[in-house]
Amino acid sequence: MIRTRCRTARGGNALAHARTGAPVHFARAAAILASLAVAAACASAPRARTAAGAEPGRPYVVMVSFDGFRHDYPDRWTLPALARMERDGVRARGLVPTFPSKTFPNHYAIVTGMYAGRHGVVGNEMWDPARRRRYQTGRAELTGDSSWYGGEPVWVTAERQGVRSASLFWPVSNAAVGGVRPSYWKEYDESMPDTARVDTLLAWLRLPPARRPHLVLGYFSDVDDAAHRTGPESPESRAAAETVDRMLGRLRDGIARLPYGDSVTVIVVSDHGLTATDSAAFLDEYASLGDTTAVVTAVTYAQLFFDGDAAKTDRAWTALQRLPHAHVWRNGDIPERYHLRGNPRAGDVFVLMDPPWTIDRTRRGRPAGWRPSRGNHGYDPMLTDMHGIFFAAGWGVRPGSSLGRIENVNVYPFIAHLLGLRPATGIDGRLEATEPVLRR
Repeated sequence: MIRTRCRTARGGNALAHARTGAPVHFARAAAILASLAVAAACASAPRARTAAGAEPGRPYVVMVSFDGFRHDYPDRWTLPALARMERDGVRARGLVPTFPSKTFPNHYAIVTGMYAGRHGVVGNEMWDPARRRRYQTGRAELTGDSSWYGGEPVWVTAERQGVRSASLFWPVSNAAVGGVRPSYWKEYDESMPDTARVDTLLAWLRLPPARRPHLVLGYFSDVDDAAHRTGPESPESRAAAETVDRMLGRLRDGIARLPYGDSVTVIVVSDHGLTATDSAAFLDEYASLGDTTAVVTAVTYAQLFFDGDAAKTDRAWTALQRLPHAHVWRNGDIPERYHLRGNPRAGDVFVLMDPPWTIDRTRRGRPAGWRPSRGNHGYDPMLTDMHGIFFAAGWGVRPGSSLGRIENVNVYPFIAHLLGLRPATGIDGRLEATEPVLRR
């Protein structure tokens, strides 16, 4: 049974941050000023409009994510549904993730048009120094807490402008960001078969006009799961890519049978690619971690927190200069192109590995001969192995068109344009990146 939600805006803090794009609880020093700003925003913020039914003339957008689907898989393997998408519409040379190239930061960047350092989801796991609390994607009570998130997801943009939306497992869509969830959504259930996922998306599109969503989002994890276990170019990863390709064919065939199927644009994206990994380094072999308030290790990078203590930060930074195959920065020195500098959730010290190396806190407790998983992501987005896919076909796209590599923050304004929505202010994405492929 499809679980539904439709809520009006409430909760001033979340609403204010969703409108400004500022992640919540970022700096103690600004707490009093932030609370005053929030109060002012709440006093003037309009309540979210209740989403209307299907509108005559308004087109539809269906976007699905194939987690971990690398940009070159359509060239390596025979994937007929994606090949048909390319013939019918547009394929980008690659979809460049925000940093870090992890699942939650990038799914949220795609739907907000903001870099991770601005929308606040700087990892699948995070430590927030202000609230002294750890965020983990496997815990629904945390992922459903909207106070972790800045920016305005596209389903919030749609619902506030009277357009119904639906999300099947898209990360963060279980949280009422700005007091708003999609009209239809389901808590993540990894056991749901792919065919049932496709059929759920189609069921939403078959709803009566008064209840039908114009924006539908779906998520498939097969490729990411296989590539982590067996490597990004393994036979298992190929089989997973073929599986989700068949699901895309099933979805598009179902849309074609709808009476309004020719007014639908289908978009296929991935959050990141993967690269092969086979070696590991360990933080405690190079620096004492006794001074840390928290350590976040994310396989390909690590963040160390010292409550802003400059002396402790400098000691750790100096000690970690000996760490091989690594780049180590104080927060204020993180390269600008990562868009994390100044964000307290990035840590006082940030460690980024070069592939095929990974990083963890300690070697202790691991069996002899232990090795990291065979495929990983989270590396520098400039590495092409981190690049994902972008395909679009249907009502709003010129057939047979193409794009170069585009940043994934440009997907949000693309969707807003297709649906005739006013995009949120302050986003990083630009419609100009995809404008050449739009029908005029």
